[in-house]
Amino acid sequence: MKKSKKEVRSDPLVSFCVATYKRPDFLKSTLTSLLNQTYKNFEIVVSDNDPEGSSEKIVKSFKSKKIIYHKNNENVGMVKNFNNAFKYTKGDYITYISDDDPLMIDMLDTLINLKKAYPDCVGYFGAGYVYVDSQKVAEANHLRLGLTSLKNKLQKDNETHIYSPESFLKGYFSTKILPDFIWSTGIISRNALKKIGGITSYGSAHFTDYALLINLANQGKLAIINKELGISKLHDGSYFKSDRALSEYVQGVLGFHHIAYPIAEKFNCIKSYEKFIAQTVFFFLLHNNNLNRKGLNNTTNNDLYSVYKKLIIQLPFLNKREFEIFLRLHYPVPFNFLFNGYLFTIQKIQSLL
Repeated sequence: MKKSKKEVRSDPLVSFCVATYKRPDFLKSTLTSLLNQTYKNFEIVVSDNDPEGSSEKIVKSFKSKKIIYHKNNENVGMVKNFNNAFKYTKGDYITYISDDDPLMIDMLDTLINLKKAYPDCVGYFGAGYVYVDSQKVAEANHLRLGLTSLKNKLQKDNETHIYSPESFLKGYFSTKILPDFIWSTGIISRNALKKIGGITSYGSAHFTDYALLINLANQGKLAIINKELGISKLHDGSYFKSDRALSEYVQGVLGFHHIAYPIAEKFNCIKSYEKFIAQTVFFFLLHNNNLNRKGLNNTTNNDLYSVYKKLIIQLPFLNKREFEIFLRLHYPVPFNFLFNGYLFTIQKIQSLL
């Protein structure tokens, strides 16, 4: 039976926005994972941040009509690169994907089926894996080499939940939905993206994935399936090693705060939001302090403490643990000794009661 004209679709349903910059091997692997998707009604827009077009050769090697290549005249940064890619898309749904984050081949099939089952959501997401390919990165993150699942261990495999804006935000800020989100493991309504203006640019790449999710949740319901759909790679290039990166981190936290705080206030989850920001900042500072002690970056204790002091000025709710942060950054060994001793004493007392 022939399809009616109304059933024929000339445009792709999904558009992948791939941001790349001088990483041909990563790009090749990621594009291969996209072209191998079991669901085929998609396009790929590659936006190259290298004015010399170093990725064009990789794109042409695939000889695929599904791939559209665009080169920026200058390196515009990750956020603007993603937004530039979006301008060339035609799909009703968008996936933002970095050049080093390949997908599982059934990613689209899984999410399109989710969309069919729950058509009134503005976004559909799955879990992912983190892949560590460097021993020193593994040690710095206390992770094993290779794949580690980011599924929710308290849920069954493939368990699906539909979240209202309020329930998503409260679950997200308390990390009860997934331990971490990878934005490449989701498809987002084009109409919703237009309303929020794509990925918000506030002069820093930090927290932009968080900001995208918060803005999206403010638009309507989200569907989340507890299944790994993509991979986030941690490699030596994942780590910042300059003072400028710290100032960009401060800018990122504050930029995200100006977006997220009014939305958290709107849905009555300020306390969980403030706790989320505090935990995220503390982890960043302590993690970078650990990297410094291992010789993996060139930030100092004073550099990191300065970041904290700058944030306290505009986010006073962070100052509740200032003394603890000072001790953790400058005297980590004695602090850990005393803290662990304190915990042991408390546990011993509780066991006697």
